[in-house]
Amino acid sequence: MYLHDLLQRRDFGTAFAALAGAEQLPDWPRQGGTSTPAQRVALNGRTQWLVAACKPHDCPSERILLLFEESTHAMSGVFARRKPGVADDVDSNDQANDDLTWLGAPDEATKRLLLAKLYPSE
Repeated sequence: MYLHDLLQRRDFGTAFAALAGAEQLPDWPRQGGTSTPAQRVALNGRTQWLVAACKPHDCPSERILLLFEESTHAMSGVFARRKPGVADDVDSNDQANDDLTWLGAPDEATKRLLLAKLYPSE
């Protein structure tokens, strides 16, 4: 399942629409963007969907990661946008090149997981 597919589900779509900070997002995340298959991850003893997507035809400039827990419909995430003035060809694996917008109310463990997925160490 991809972000586009999950957005078609009532539970996921409703959680996304109600997500604090989502009103600041560009249009492409609401349409699914370019995404990889959702993964199941364990966090704080719960299994959740991890969904990653990026701006079509310009992945380094804007990326989103969402965590969704089906049983509670809780959602949180992070949106990364390349800082103004940063060259297009810089390392997209360097957090210093992006402005981050936290979505929902992620706790510290959630933030660590999302950052580790957004900026994997080599």
